[in-house]
Amino acid sequence: KVYCVGDSRTADTKMALGVAVPSNVEFIAKWGEGLYWFKSTGYRQLLSSISKQPKNSKKAVIINLGVNDLNNGSAYVTYMKKVAANLKKYNCKMYYLSVNPVNSAMIRSYGAGTRTEAQVAAFNKTIYQKLCSGSDRAFIYINTCTNLQKYGWSSNRYDAGIYDGLHYSVETTLRIYGYCIRKLNA
Repeated sequence: KVYCVGDSRTADTKMALGVAVPSNVEFIAKWGEGLYWFKSTGYRQLLSSISKQPKNSKKAVIINLGVNDLNNGSAYVTYMKKVAANLKKYNCKMYYLSVNPVNSAMIRSYGAGTRTEAQVAAFNKTIYQKLCSGSDRAFIYINTCTNLQKYGWSSNRYDAGIYDGLHYSVETTLRIYGYCIRKLNA
């Protein structure tokens, strides 16, 4: 069973997959949210779903949160270490998906809240160094950010002409999902 946990980018993935969402994949996501939502609601939803599975069954949890909390990396590290320790008791393998690229010029022109490329890089560095590296790492890092920066991405939410610099085209969203699933199977 694979649990994809996150904000609008994760919810957009579920929408992009549509009826093709595999039966062993569950999405726990809410638009515009971050750590506060995960602490108050998302984690309980995740734990409730995980606890319904046989304890010895394989489970993968992919956390994709942070783009709405780019200045809150240290709080993520503290809380996510506790989450990972608890979920390992349920035979969960923990993954942290990098916060993927933004286009700050597009975000500004769209009139949305400020998010910059430098903030994304700093958040990802904190997550990687403090959660996903070393012998006592709590998560396996999935670096889709670098992959998208290398091979390109499109900000055209739902392919509907919404170029907000934050949300992706259906093709980009599905590329991110495919990359994650390949990493789980590696």
